[in-house]
Amino acid sequence: MEIEKYTAKLEGKIEWSELPAKGKRKAKAERQHLANRKEQCRRVFGVDITKIPGLRRGGQVQTLLGEVGPNLESFRSAGAFASWLGLCPNHQISGGQVLSRNTKKVKHPAATALRMAAQSLQRSRTYLGHLFRSLKAG
Repeated sequence: MEIEKYTAKLEGKIEWSELPAKGKRKAKAERQHLANRKEQCRRVFGVDITKIPGLRRGGQVQTLLGEVGPNLESFRSAGAFASWLGLCPNHQISGGQVLSRNTKKVKHPAATALRMAAQSLQRSRTYLGHLFRSLKAG
């Protein structure tokens, strides 16, 4: 009896746009979301960075935008940017002997997003995928 009273109240408030999409509606909603995300990337970054293989997921692009921002001119070079993220090796040499070759232990969300993007290239049939596999092999 009480359940029917509450469902009657809810039925008047729910709109079709609020319901979870199913079937063709779901596919159309996903395509629309992807188009909106690409347009946002063009507006913020000036280019569509979702075209880069490995950065197609929205979470990685949003993490990069949130952590780094759209303007990378504050870094003097790509190497300085990679070093700031902790992606460059930190060679420690003493007396000609290599003591350590590890990367810096930095827990940067943007570095994690870029590492995940690189790992997704392992099976990619693009130039970046080929470059990743050759770097990993040798």
